[in-house]
Amino acid sequence: MPRDPPPHAKGSPASGKAGRELKSGSQSWRYGVIPAALAVALAASAQDVNYKVNSGTATPSADSSKQPQSEKALGWGSNIQNARLARAAENALRNHNYAAAAEYAQRAAESAPNDVQLWFLLGYAARLSGKGQLSIDAYNHGLRNDPSSLEGLSGLAQTFHVLGKNKEAQDLLHRVLAANARRAGDWLLQGEIDLQTGTYDHAIDSLIRAEQLQPAARPELLLALAYQKTKRYDEARKYVEIAKKRSPNNPEVLRSMAGFYRDTGDYAAAISALRGIHAPPPDVRAELAYTYQLAGKPEEAAKLYAEAADASPQDLNLQLSAAQAQLGAGALGPAEKRCSD
Repeated sequence: MPRDPPPHAKGSPASGKAGRELKSGSQSWRYGVIPAALAVALAASAQDVNYKVNSGTATPSADSSKQPQSEKALGWGSNIQNARLARAAENALRNHNYAAAAEYAQRAAESAPNDVQLWFLLGYAARLSGKGQLSIDAYNHGLRNDPSSLEGLSGLAQTFHVLGKNKEAQDLLHRVLAANARRAGDWLLQGEIDLQTGTYDHAIDSLIRAEQLQPAARPELLLALAYQKTKRYDEARKYVEIAKKRSPNNPEVLRSMAGFYRDTGDYAAAISALRGIHAPPPDVRAELAYTYQLAGKPEEAAKLYAEAADASPQDLNLQLSAAQAQLGAGALGPAEKRCSD
């Protein structure tokens, strides 16, 4: 079965081994279950553990909006200007303006070189804004003042992971988890790294710990993927169903479910899962079109590929996929027109 997702699949910034899997294959316009599921599940892996606003604690982003606010916890002292800069950085983070957040945080941290939490805030904002070296330097600065800070060590591990330095990330995670084995986010990151490096049994152990400490759809999807990789399909199905019950309308969950069903040959169930995504973007329509192809329904596949291609006229891969699907459905005229356009 083809296992290579198309390069036009969105929301899939996997790196390292996972990234190579995503790009492999001679027919890259086709969707496949294992790399596609991995891409969906890891889509936000580098960025979804957030700096807890006004506390300096790394927590899963799904919970960040529920955290209590307390200016005193950041240790900004009596410098009103630093407090304003820190609040501006955090507001920018909430608005996903990461470049501005990094700028504000850097100004605040440089004005208060002994304030550990401000340096960790800078490390987090710099990571999100794509400034990897600045993030490393900021975390290291804070850790020089507080070498045993688990938040700082964890944040630095996340930055190393984003930069593809998984060995350095794992070394830090081992230190963090040895000091406090109840940090669900760090178990989750450890499991993701193990998945990317192909150590699936270790990934399962870490992800089970993460899911037990903080049940959520994401570790459950990753567990399903790890079990799928080791051909333990009953366990994979169990965690897919758990994730579905927890987040029945989550597009990531539905796409991972579709991937699982495609891999087991249940194309009708895969189609049903993808049909459950409200207002699907072009890459989801293309995935659905590919699933229809596997199900032996070329007309439906051609129609959906055409819709996806028309919604993304600049995406040459989608244009090619649509033309190929139209040829497969016997629609020579539309295929030729699309190629000539």
